[in-house]
Parts: sequence; C-alpha cells; structure tokens
Amino acid sequence: MIEIGKTTTLTVARIEEPGAFLSDGGNEFALLPSSQMDKGINVGDEIAVFVYTDAEEKLMATTKKPIFEVNELAFLEVTEQTSFGAFANYGLPKELLIPNSQQIEDLEIGDRCLTYLFVDEKTKRLVGSTKLHNFLNNDEITVANGDEVDLIAWSESDLGIEVVINNKHLGLVYANSIFQPIKEGDRLKGYIKEVREDNLIDVTIQKSGYANIAPSSKVLLEKLIASDGFLPFNDKSNPETIKYELHMSKKTFKKSVGWLYKHKMIRIEDDGIYFISADPAYDEVKAKANFTKPKAKPVAEKPVIVNTEPSAAIAKEDKEETEPEKPKASVSVKKSYSFKDGKIIKKD
Repeated sequence: MIEIGKTTTLTVARIEEPGAFLSDGGNEFALLPSSQMDKGINVGDEIAVFVYTDAEEKLMATTKKPIFEVNELAFLEVTEQTSFGAFANYGLPKELLIPNSQQIEDLEIGDRCLTYLFVDEKTKRLVGSTKLHNFLNNDEITVANGDEVDLIAWSESDLGIEVVINNKHLGLVYANSIFQPIKEGDRLKGYIKEVREDNLIDVTIQKSGYANIAPSSKVLLEKLIASDGFLPFNDKSNPETIKYELHMSKKTFKKSVGWLYKHKMIRIEDDGIYFISADPAYDEVKAKANFTKPKAKPVAEKPVIVNTEPSAAIAKEDKEETEPEKPKASVSVKKSYSFKDGKIIKKD
C-alpha cells in the first residue's frame, strides 16, 4: 500500500497523457502530473516522490519537498481563512487545510502556528491540527535520562519554554537553564534531564556535568581569541554578565576555565583570563575538545603577577568536574507544572 504523506520511492508503471502512473508493486497507483516529469522518464524508472490525495481522494505524487511529513510538526503561516477552516502553506502548490475542529484557537491570515500533519481516516486526505494534545502524549515515554533529542520550541510560559520532543512528547526547559536566545519555532538539540514519576519531562539544551565542559571550553577559548587573548571575567564576575556575554552559566564558566587552565591554555590573573600557547600535549587536548588550534596573542605590556595556581573557587570546580553533583539545598520545583490541552499550567 502506498503511504500517504510520506516521501517514498515508486516505480513508473505506465505513462499516459496526464502523466506517469507510479506503483509500489501493488494494485495502487499515484499520478505524477506531466508538468513535473523530467525529460527522459521511462517505464521502470524509480522516482522519489511525496504522496497526497486530491479533492476526489485520488493518489497524487509530486517531486516537490514539503516542509514536513505525516506525524511531524512544523510552524506554518496561515494564508487563507474560510468558514470551514484555514489554509496554510507547507511547501506544496496545494495548501494544507486546518479545519475549525482542529484549531486550538481561531486562526487568522498571517498567523504562525505549530501544526501537526496527519491523515484523516474518513477522507484519506492530509490535514493539519494545532491541537497537539491529541497527538503528543507522555503516557508511553520513549526517551530516558541523558538522551540527546530533537526539540521544537513551542511557546513561553512562566516557568520556561515548552518544547516538543522528537515529535512525540511534551517537555519543559526551565528559564534558569537557558543561556541563549530561543524563539518560537526554533529547532534545536536538547538532552533529557529527568523523566519524572508522573511522566513530566524536564529538558536541558546543555549537556550536564563533565560532558558539557569540553564544548563550553571551546566556546570560551574562541571568545578569548576573538578578544585579542583576554577576557575580563573570573570567579568573582557577575553571573548575569557571564550569561549575557558567553551564553553559559557561571558554574559552567568556572568549570571551563578550570579545564583550560588544567591543559595550560590560559593563565588566570586578578583582572581576568589570558590565552597562552598550548603545551606539548595540545594534540590530545584538540582531540578531546575538537579545537581548531589558535594563534597565540600578545598580552598587554604591563606588570602582572601571574598566579601559579588557580583561585580556590576555580580549583574546587576543576577538582569536582568529574565528580557527581551534590543535590542543592534549594526549594524543589518538581511537580510544579502540568499539561492541559497541550499547554503548561503552573501549579501554586
């Protein structure tokens, strides 16, 4: 059976005036209009096409690539509004219908909405829905703590940013763990921080613990080189300044500084950190962190007192970088939110 809403490879079974009739070897055929046929197509050729149905429920094929496929999500722009629903552009000449019954809020021309693509069982036509709670659920979790996942930023709440995980689940990235600009519709990689007993999923966009150190150290080193070999930050710097300038938490910053210091790539002074030439073990460091070897930058010609050891705070962070983090004595935020109709509801 030819699957609707998916890109699949079909074989040219016959060519007639309307176009090429494509088959998967069964009794069904999808029509590829002659306007989309390349010259030289012959019976027996294999063609990758996206399959949909027309108004008469006949199978149609196109070589054009849609924005998304069945059982996936994407932000679409509404181009037309009718009494029975709204139409949105999803990359094909025939626009996608989002029926009134599938709209969580009334859509208007120009609206951008996160839309789920599915096949209507009655009409066999592709249909869009903004009622994500009908298709995404956390009843049967398919991810585990520490997994790398694909995220789509959905909307902002008081607690953080609601995200769709692997086109299957709903999760939350807490605001205090976000160190980069994220806007609605952004696609990004994330990591499962915790799957709770009630199947709520906490997500982070940074690897936790030691796994985050090498990439963050790379970012810090690149910033350092771009700033002529000096950054005016240390363990006493304001956390908000570090977050704004470096897009990382102060904790990650201190671990990254400790990592670079340990590998003799920086020196630490009262006014900040300085880049220095790498040691002979640089190749090993490069392999670990995937660094591009930078050129040493001269430092300002002024008397300086070079520390032979990192500050106590940074040395402590460096020592603890491979140790598991101890639970903080802060108020727990667990079970402080829930999902209702696909939206996060903050609990008091």
